[in-house]
Formats: sequence, C-alpha cells, structure tokens
Amino acid sequence: LEMLFLDNNAITSLAGAFVGLGSLQTLGLNYNAITSLADAFAGLGNLQELVLNGNALDSIPDEIFTFPSLHTLDLRGNSISRVPDAISMPSRGRGALWDTLRLDGNRIAFPLLAERGEVGLFDQNQPQKQRNAAQPEKADEIGNGPDIPRLV
Repeated sequence: LEMLFLDNNAITSLAGAFVGLGSLQTLGLNYNAITSLADAFAGLGNLQELVLNGNALDSIPDEIFTFPSLHTLDLRGNSISRVPDAISMPSRGRGALWDTLRLDGNRIAFPLLAERGEVGLFDQNQPQKQRNAAQPEKADEIGNGPDIPRLV
C-alpha cells in the first residue's frame, strides 16, 4: 500500500495505527478529530506526503523531522501555536527541509526567527506586523508557497 486516505472519519488517535505499512508514501487524514501525533508514525520511513488539515492538533512532534523522504507536510486549519525550532533549519543533506509546508489557519510563533527580529507571529485572520524594517519582505527560507500567508 503506497497511498492511504482516511479523511472525515472522526479519528481521534493514531498511536500504533500504521504498523506494517512501511511502503506507505502518501497519508491523508483530513477533517478528523486528531489531537496528537505522538507515536503515530513508527516504521513509515518511506512517507513522502502527510496531510492533516482540519484536525485538533496543537503542536508538531519532533519525530516529523526524522523522516528522510517526507517533503510535503500540510497542517492547515489546526490549533497549532508553536512549531519546533527545527522547522526552519535545513536537514537530511538537502538545501531545504520541505518542498511544501502548509500552516495556514493556525496561530504560529516562530521563536528562533522572532529572536533574530526576522518574524513574529502570523495568523491567517489577524496578522501582526513585527518584522524588523531591515528584513526582506519574503520568508521563502521556511518553505512558504504562493497560497500561504506571508510571515510578517
């Protein structure tokens, strides 16, 4: 099995759910009631695309950053308020960590970037301008695409 879509199923927990699915490349879990990703993805070393729109997630576990093949992470419309520092750092021998990273519809604080005066908070509905005037207007270094609100 390479692709699995479990959208709109009222799923609340994923712990141990994907054991034995090591060939899985695409996993869609949109519009469920998932609150945590802890212990959910053991053995999914071939996962390339993970889509979790419209759940109840409030954080991103560090284990997400250990998948060598993951290039698309879509977490739109959750309750995420903070992401791990590793989200803005290159990893796995590639120039960029993500090809696509979607965080629209969350309230995100990027602490490392904020400390350097590059970015504060963003919220799709209530942007707060906290950018240092000397900083460039785009934030492509963390994988924003054209449909993602700019970090300002």
